[in-house]
Amino acid sequence: MASPVSPVFCRRGHGLRIVRDRTAVMRHDGVQSAMVNRKEESTVDRGTKIYVAFLASIGLLVLLWWGLSYNPRIGELNDLLAADKVVSAYPYRFHVVDVRNGTAVLSTPRSPDVPVIRFLGIIDPDLANAPQDDPRMIKAQAALVRVQKRAAKIVQDQPDITKIQWRLDKDWWAAHGVIIPAT
Repeated sequence: MASPVSPVFCRRGHGLRIVRDRTAVMRHDGVQSAMVNRKEESTVDRGTKIYVAFLASIGLLVLLWWGLSYNPRIGELNDLLAADKVVSAYPYRFHVVDVRNGTAVLSTPRSPDVPVIRFLGIIDPDLANAPQDDPRMIKAQAALVRVQKRAAKIVQDQPDITKIQWRLDKDWWAAHGVIIPAT
């Protein structure tokens, strides 16, 4: 039968500390003795606690930024592009990267910074060394234009989209070993 008693001082190490969780208990021989229930002390030092708090705050900031910048409409438009058989069959994946105020920004591999011939040589290695006036190159350029226009039409046919802007997909180029300088 345990009953709480007042705090006592316990000797530990080089000084005294107050033990608050002392209870009186009866031993098997009927003599009352004191048993100290010590709370486990933390083995984590102050620096580690500060580091963990810092990492947790960084994680919370990232989640906050993601939550504030997340636009479910982008995913919906990308699902429309992926559902189209012609657009999804093309070697380059056209996708919406941003939607604001009725303007959808779509990715593109085409730009004045990078010749289209270089792009076509990457997606079809047989065209890598073909001249610009090669019939296969002309056909590949026409296919690129056709698919890009189709992707734009799919997105622009949505009632909330009034304008399309194109943004060079620098990540795609970097993944294929071409670094495009910032403009």
